[in-house]
Formats: sequence, C-alpha cells, structure tokens
Amino acid sequence: MENICICDIRLKVEAKKQNRSLNNFVESVLMDAVYRNPNKETLAAIKEARDNRDLETINLENLEGFIDSL
Repeated sequence: MENICICDIRLKVEAKKQNRSLNNFVESVLMDAVYRNPNKETLAAIKEARDNRDLETINLENLEGFIDSL
C-alpha cells in the first residue's frame, strides 16, 4: 500500500479547488513564497523586531487578556 501524507492530500484538495494540476499549484505557491516583496510597513516591522527595539514581553499565562487589550 502506498504511503500518503496528509499534506499531500491537502495540496491535492487545494489544487482541485483552483482547477489546477498539483504541479502547477505547488509551483505557484513556491513562486509566491520566493518572490513576495513585503510592503514598507512590513519591512519596518521586521527591522524593528530584528533590532529588538520597543518590544514588549507577553505574559502567556494571560494571553486572552493581552488579546482583549489590543
């Protein structure tokens, strides 16, 4: 019996939803991942996170409270 990975099934389902072959779907997903250029706001957020400026610590024991405060 052939081993089938759940991710393989998921990819096939998503490809079928878009009326694409599995190869075409996977290729387009990979191209999007490689060639996606973030906008200026996202680039600034990435730089801020990497520079570790003005980052606050999140108390994971009260994550729902933190989310509610946003």
